[in-house]
Amino acid sequence: DKGKSAFALSRYFKSCTYEEIPEDIKIYIQHQEDKENIQAQNRYLTLIGTAGDVEEWKYRRDSKEHQALPLYDPRIVDNLPMLSALFAQIGFAIPNTEGANKNIIIDREDHDFGIFCVEDATGSTLIPKQAEFVEPFGIKSVIGFGGHYMTDHIYAIMIFSKVKISKERAKLFLSLNPAVKSITLRHAVTGNIFKSENS
Repeated sequence: DKGKSAFALSRYFKSCTYEEIPEDIKIYIQHQEDKENIQAQNRYLTLIGTAGDVEEWKYRRDSKEHQALPLYDPRIVDNLPMLSALFAQIGFAIPNTEGANKNIIIDREDHDFGIFCVEDATGSTLIPKQAEFVEPFGIKSVIGFGGHYMTDHIYAIMIFSKVKISKERAKLFLSLNPAVKSITLRHAVTGNIFKSENS
């Protein structure tokens, strides 16, 4: 009612191989992992765009923990349970895992596009950092949607809402999924997802 966004934080991720990502994200990965284990074809869920209430949430390079997440690491299911459920819905298998919690998936029949909703964020084991993030920023619900490109890469958008969102209302966001895919497809196919129009 005061013109402020109902969303505390929104983020767009896309999978990329190590050789596809820019130097600043490679440096980030090198600080997170043993350099001897980094391979050119290792796939990472990479933060492409971000917007939020806190200044560091407005810029990809300022993100402290989520610039690149290793999709080949089975621990990602434990660290990102919501996204893992989304990936399972669209048919993206994370190696060496037993599977993700699919209770938050809204439509289990659609395998081209996925969507999930955690209606009650407070106290949910699916959302880590309750005391550091959920409670102080008033996160009421979390929704996410995504899909896959013809390049065999995947994408996902996560929204942390300060207003409670029911599963029924979350379904409306699924209509945005084809548009997001269409807008980003050209960049995903040409491999210039990190490049501006002028570069």
